[in-house]
Amino acid sequence: MKPGSAPDAPLDGLTLGIRSIMHSKKIILAVNGAHKSKIIRDAIYGPVTEEVPASVLQLHPDCEVILDAEAARCLDRNGHDTFY
Repeated sequence: MKPGSAPDAPLDGLTLGIRSIMHSKKIILAVNGAHKSKIIRDAIYGPVTEEVPASVLQLHPDCEVILDAEAARCLDRNGHDTFY
């Protein structure tokens, strides 16, 4: 275990900045969990803002978003709030 890390924290990881991500040819964003449903709604349908860094993905020409049912519970095709 690395000093200062949680016992169940992964030992290896990858950190990319937004600039590196946006230079990718294709982006696949996978999101799961009800606790992420409102922020993913804001990232997809809201304005591009610094307050929601993932909102910049709206500007990428080839970004695919994959959501489980819980993460998608606040979305509908018109961008209105929905709760299933």
